[in-house]
Amino acid sequence: MNEPPRSALPLNELQAVYAISRVVTETLDVDEALSEIVRLSRPVFIFDNAVLYLASESGTLEPAFARAIGRGRSSEADSAWGEAAGLAAFRDVQTVVTQPEPDPGADRLEQRFFLALPLLAGGSAIGALVFVRFGGPTFTKAQINLAQYIAAHVTQVLEHRRLVERIGSLEAERRLSQLQSDFIATVSHELKTPLGFIKGYSTTLLRPDANWKPEDQQEFLSIIDEEADRLVELVDNLLDSSRLQNGNLDIDFRPVDLAAVIEENIERLRVRFPALDIQWQAPSGDSTVEADARRLGQVLENLASNVAKYAGGGSLEIDLQMGEEDATLRVKDSGPGIPAQHREQVFERFYRLPESKELARGSGLGLYICKQIVLAHGGEISLARTKGKGAEFIIQLPRRVRLAEHHEGTK
Repeated sequence: MNEPPRSALPLNELQAVYAISRVVTETLDVDEALSEIVRLSRPVFIFDNAVLYLASESGTLEPAFARAIGRGRSSEADSAWGEAAGLAAFRDVQTVVTQPEPDPGADRLEQRFFLALPLLAGGSAIGALVFVRFGGPTFTKAQINLAQYIAAHVTQVLEHRRLVERIGSLEAERRLSQLQSDFIATVSHELKTPLGFIKGYSTTLLRPDANWKPEDQQEFLSIIDEEADRLVELVDNLLDSSRLQNGNLDIDFRPVDLAAVIEENIERLRVRFPALDIQWQAPSGDSTVEADARRLGQVLENLASNVAKYAGGGSLEIDLQMGEEDATLRVKDSGPGIPAQHREQVFERFYRLPESKELARGSGLGLYICKQIVLAHGGEISLARTKGKGAEFIIQLPRRVRLAEHHEGTK
C-alpha cells in the first residue's frame, strides 16, 4: 500500500488517513464507503470531481461511482470526468497527471487538471480512480502520494466487496448442492416405497408355483392400486412444485360458488379417507368468488391428506365465512398439531417436521403447494395458535381477484 510517511503528514491529513482506514474496515456498503472516503478526503486534498472507473468483462472502463463536489457541481451534466486520463492510468498501470498551464484570465471550468490512479488487485488493474480540479492549483508530489493512498483504500473496499460476494456465491452453491442432494434423497425414497409395493405384490401374483385365493388376489391388487395412486400423487406434486418454482402453474380464474366447491370436494375426500370425520356446514347467502375450483380442491385435499397420514384419521372441521371483500376458510384438524417453532417452516418446499418423518411417508410438498396456490389467488394462508392438539389453517381469499396480484406465471 502506498501509505505516506505519518511523520511527514500534517495533523489534519493524519486524522483523515486514520478515518479513511476506519471506514474501509467498518463499512460493508461500497457506495457508502466511497461517499465517506470522498467526504473525508476533500478537506485535505482539494478536488472538484471524483470518479471511479471499473473494468468491464469486455475490457473497457465503465463509471461505477462519481461525485461532483466543488466548482463543477453547478454544471454537473456538462462537467469533466477524466475518462481519457482514467483509461491511460488503467492501460499503462501507472499514475497519470494532466495539468495545463494555469491561466488566471480563463474560465476556471475550462481549465481541467486530472489526476488518474490505477486500482491494482492481485497484480492486475481492475479500474482507475480520477480526481478533477478546475482552474488549479497543480497537483503536488505530496498530494499525489496521498491520492495513491486513497486509491489503495478504495481498492480494499472493492476487494472486500468481491470477497463478500464470492463467499455469498460459494454459500449459495453449497446450499444449492445440499438442496439437490436432499431433493434426490427425498424423491428417491418416496418413489422407491410405492414402487417396492407394486413390484413386490405384482411379482407375488405372477408366481407360477402359487395358487392364490380370489380374496388374496383382490387384496394384493387393491394394495397395488393404492400405491399406484400414491405414485401418481407424488409425481403430480413434484410437477406442480416445479411449475410453482418457475412461475408457470396454470390457474384458471372464473366465478365459482366456493361453498359448492368445498361441498363437492368433501364428498370426494370422504370416499378417499373413510376414517376421517369431516364436519362441515355450508354458509347461507352468496359465496361466489373468482378462483380456480380445481386448485382450491387441491388445497383441501392436501390438508385432509396430512390429517389422514399423521393422525390416522380423526376429525376435520371446515368453516367458511363470507365477507364483502374476502372469504375466510378455516380448516381445523385433530392431528398431533404443529409446534410454534415450525409454524413458518412448514410452508417451505420439502420441509417436514422432524418427528413426523417416523410417523408417515411424505415429500414435504403438500403445504408448500397449498401456500403457493393461495398466494396465486391473491390470498394468504396461515396457522392459528391453537391450544392442545390439532392444527388450524386459516385461508383468506379475495372475492374479486385483482390481476395485478397474480403471480407472473399464472394464466
